[in-house]
Amino acid sequence: MTKRIHKTTVYVLLLIVLVFSVFPGVSARADAQNFTARRTYGDSFTDVKASDWFYTYVRQGYEFGLVNGKSDTSFAPGDNVTLAEVITLAARVHSIYTSGNDEFPAATDVWYQPYVDYALNEGIISATYSDYSAAAARNEVAAIFSKSLPADALAAIGTVEDNALPDVKMTDRNAAAIYMLYRAGVLAGNDGDGTFAPQTNIRRSEIATIVVRVADAKLRSANYFTTGGRKELTATQIAEKCSAAVFFVDVIAPSGHSIATASGFFITSDGMALTNYHVIDSAAALKITTTDGKTYPVTGVYGYDALNDIALIQVDGTGFKTLTLGDSDAVKQGETVYTLGSPRGLDNTLSQGLVSNAKRVFEDGSTYIQMTAPISPGSSGGALINTYGEAVGISTGGDPTANSIFFAVPVNLTKSLPRIALYAFYDTMHLYSYPRVDESIDFGYYASINETDIILEGLKSTYTYDMAAFADGDFYALTILYYEKELEEWGYTRSATSTENLLYYSCETSKLTLTLDYTKRLIKVEIVQTPFFSADFPTLPDFEKFTQTKFSDRTVFMDGAIGYTLDYYSWGYNDEMFANYLLAPYLGVLEESGITLVNADIASGSILCEGKGVSVVILLTDTGEVYFDVKKI
Repeated sequence: MTKRIHKTTVYVLLLIVLVFSVFPGVSARADAQNFTARRTYGDSFTDVKASDWFYTYVRQGYEFGLVNGKSDTSFAPGDNVTLAEVITLAARVHSIYTSGNDEFPAATDVWYQPYVDYALNEGIISATYSDYSAAAARNEVAAIFSKSLPADALAAIGTVEDNALPDVKMTDRNAAAIYMLYRAGVLAGNDGDGTFAPQTNIRRSEIATIVVRVADAKLRSANYFTTGGRKELTATQIAEKCSAAVFFVDVIAPSGHSIATASGFFITSDGMALTNYHVIDSAAALKITTTDGKTYPVTGVYGYDALNDIALIQVDGTGFKTLTLGDSDAVKQGETVYTLGSPRGLDNTLSQGLVSNAKRVFEDGSTYIQMTAPISPGSSGGALINTYGEAVGISTGGDPTANSIFFAVPVNLTKSLPRIALYAFYDTMHLYSYPRVDESIDFGYYASINETDIILEGLKSTYTYDMAAFADGDFYALTILYYEKELEEWGYTRSATSTENLLYYSCETSKLTLTLDYTKRLIKVEIVQTPFFSADFPTLPDFEKFTQTKFSDRTVFMDGAIGYTLDYYSWGYNDEMFANYLLAPYLGVLEESGITLVNADIASGSILCEGKGVSVVILLTDTGEVYFDVKKI
């Protein structure tokens, strides 16, 4: 099978920038009283509402002059924060506390260098980082801010026993700093159990909270976590505690209709959630429904691991119930577990079973928790929960030929996923055309199936698909029906000579035939382009119209020849794609038009074609440009 690489999914990469202002101060003694209001906050940030949990901290951080918005009206509370920005904040806090001002020398190289130098000199950080633009993980933030004030300014006000935090053991990296800030009331955790999620990235709302609690001890709250604090829950209590955090997923095809259902669960109240990679892999869009019946779009993917079948997604919304992430390494064979998900589309379904094998490793290196808690299609992405109500895995699938053999991905594998936006889902469906014919609609992308064969012959292109790729007959019938409607909306007219299994369409630029071969169980889409000829040379097929590209340069020479330049990199083609999808078919069109290949010199990258009164020299480069030299003969 020849794999199509023409279509390009649009990836939305986010540049995370946090703006901090430097305010001059006056010399003072080392004292928390040096943190004073320097301006008034007038509720100018439209994305920070008085009902938000972080409102007080954003307001006070702004008034202290420590944080600004990303614009005059936006704070972007959900955006990540870089290491450079965390170090800058910690250095400024330290400087204000110890000297009363935060004046730093002007940067001569990168903007954050004066703050890094200060942090190194003052012991806030002990070594340099390789990438200061990387998103900061929570455990690293704790390590940095634990040194931003003297130890006595971060004295304990509550009781947090060693190893009391569900996901931070005293042997973990930066555990001492994390426990120090919990005991000082600077950190409070993501839930009532004190879960910290040390490997996940810090957000602007959270960094504003930390910096204000460090600066103003009155806003710290005492924590009380003990190692004996966790209690096993009954199945009823598990349902009451966890159900609202697990949601139903609708997987949407490019055509706009649902092709599958799945599950997922929230790990932060502002919409960060976990599901399986295979849930997002074939989706053009995702829509989720919570247990209260409300629906929300999934706006993007923030991390994934295809081998281990995990994905971190962002749901558009706030105020969601969350699950605490437990320690999947601590799962033992024989312990009781529960699954929550939407098997067969039946949302909010709870099942119970035992851990059959706590660490089942397969030949490809993937690792799963094997269990007897039953799951079905639609459960994928749901939560595997221990008796303390903690998520220890993500339901994935089972062996359909056996009883009571089901699998979940260990949740610890998700803790190292970076929270960096990888690509976005669209609110509306985007359809893709076949190469060279903008009016066509790529049937494989539309139906979310792959072609089994591609044949490109001059003006004709043929794409073949297997009917067996469709999940069921209803989905197949709907796909064919709506595909025909989309063709008509995109400018094709259906011929009156069409039959039930042989559908003919035409438009100004091409003719399209859709063949439904029920004997061979195949679908074929055949496109024949209408030949267009160059305005400069009436017998020469027009390269721009044939390939749906535009030349970047046109030069007329003294001898009457005309040179054309195409930058195919700028059109989204690499060298292989250009050769397969544009150049080779165009040479076939020239041949069909009577302009035949005379010579092809691979070493020099030159091709000569002649006929119909023209000579065409094509010169290839390794820079993404191709040159055409055409003259009459």
